[in-house]
Amino acid sequence: MAVAAAIGIAINISNLYHTWEYQKESMRGKSELTKANSANQTSSGLDRDYITQWSYGIDETMTLLVPDAKGGASVPLSQNEHAMAKADGQIQSMLPQIYDAFPQYFGTQPGTSGPVYVGAFVIFLFVLSLFLVRGPMKWALLGATVLSVLLAWGKNFMGFTDFFLDYIPMYAKFRTVASILVIAEFTIPLLAALALKRIVDEPDVLRKNMKFVYISLALTAGVAALIALMPGMMVRLSMRRKRR
Repeated sequence: MAVAAAIGIAINISNLYHTWEYQKESMRGKSELTKANSANQTSSGLDRDYITQWSYGIDETMTLLVPDAKGGASVPLSQNEHAMAKADGQIQSMLPQIYDAFPQYFGTQPGTSGPVYVGAFVIFLFVLSLFLVRGPMKWALLGATVLSVLLAWGKNFMGFTDFFLDYIPMYAKFRTVASILVIAEFTIPLLAALALKRIVDEPDVLRKNMKFVYISLALTAGVAALIALMPGMMVRLSMRRKRR
């Protein structure tokens, strides 16, 4: 692993070095104008509020399974053809003006071009893999997935975020903590693929472990069905969080 890391750094040393040099002269470098005892300022990076501005909501993590659990992208509701088709026909002519004022996204981020979605069937295989896949690789991928999600919560899980900002080198240089979900977007399908590999290699494994299939279906298809039957539940969760 050390040799592989060294080779990777060596290949990219030009970009890495010049980026490191440049950041010292940018807002990601240490500022002489910031009070040393400011609780909101990191020791050698960006302001905490700036870093965590785009934090994924805890309940917004459901978009990994249900893409529009928080409404989708930050576009006017009038651009949603499905919503417009279900609107009251008596005020159809007024709807564009009314709905232009309301974005369809109602999560905790200032705005988004779309949710982080992995895929319902992939999530099902991912959950199933926790029962079927054996060995340290499963735990490594699961740990990376959980770490990615916790860091993406940012200001919604500030104690954990503060630890990384204060003690993990270079972490305070990054903005948009939600972007770290790219790790989960890699590890979840990979672990799902390992589950699929075992199913292909051992055709009887599902028949012998049907209870795990039912549990995985309940945790994925069941949750998706619950959101479909009670879509207002996600709205109420967001309103309750904002009141807090």
